[in-house]
Amino acid sequence: MDDSTRIADLEARLAFQEDTLTTLDAAVYGQQRRIDALERLCERLAARLRDAVAAGPDLGADPRPPHY
Repeated sequence: MDDSTRIADLEARLAFQEDTLTTLDAAVYGQQRRIDALERLCERLAARLRDAVAAGPDLGADPRPPHY
């Protein structure tokens, strides 16, 4: 192989790697956005659950139904 063929091969590989990195970067960015959204959703659901438990009836104080 002469030098110009080797350089062309290296340039083609570099272009392919740059395209792959761009694609992977976009995928990671999208996944991080999704993770952030899911974390916010989890926090909101946990807060709603805490509020529901705090506002709910005290189940330990309820008498047992007659069939017990």
